[in-house]
Amino acid sequence: MGFKTRLNRIKVAIDSRRPGRRHDNDRVVAGMATMPSRAETFDTAFRSIVRQVDKLYLYLDGHEEVPASAKNDSRVVPIFAHQCPGLRANGKFLGLTMEDGPCLFAAADDDLYYPSNYIARLRMGLAKYDDRAVVGLHGTRLARPLVGYYKGRDFRGKYTSALDRAQTVDVLGTGAVLFSTEHIRFDVRDWPRVSMADLGLAIAAADNDVPMISVSRPRYPLTALAENQADSLLLARMKDDRTQTELGNRVISARSEDYYN
Repeated sequence: MGFKTRLNRIKVAIDSRRPGRRHDNDRVVAGMATMPSRAETFDTAFRSIVRQVDKLYLYLDGHEEVPASAKNDSRVVPIFAHQCPGLRANGKFLGLTMEDGPCLFAAADDDLYYPSNYIARLRMGLAKYDDRAVVGLHGTRLARPLVGYYKGRDFRGKYTSALDRAQTVDVLGTGAVLFSTEHIRFDVRDWPRVSMADLGLAIAAADNDVPMISVSRPRYPLTALAENQADSLLLARMKDDRTQTELGNRVISARSEDYYN
């Protein structure tokens, strides 16, 4: 076991004993999608985010029943894939269609650990923009013109890296985002692509003229519980990113020329 892995386990063990912190009295709803192959990381990821929210919609892709750690939690609304098939990772946003009133919506991944102050930190970042933004951690600024999605990046801030000041970006990783449904709401079932949730949200934000902001934060704001999993599609997509490049150019075309000014 490497030093980084040991350090991550120590940080998770210490923070997991803390209750989730809240910011003001906002109603916070989360969405997460998972599948059986993520069982090794799901429990830890799930427990770390659910302690910080009022409700969590859990999209279960390939599960026959609700995982034990989520089964008896009154905050959890399970959605089995057979009820709304084919969404895969996009299923983390399905709960938006089931919420009538306004809320703050946080999308989460099943392989990230969310520290106890995670939602509070993003909430403070969102408040700086009067809630009219999508804020997150993993931000990407696309080159103009964009000829290749994975190589055409002028800026990239990772989930686990520090950022001295907030950055306006084109795309945010949907494993760590927060936004107000009063300013952006959509039906993920209308998205043209599955398992491209980052670009789907970026297009929705651009179409609604809502900026995407990668917030400032200290080092290691999140902990990756696993990386380069066997079920990850990233490596295959990096070899052929024509679809991502097309969607990235759609994001760019929907933004004004002074988006970064």
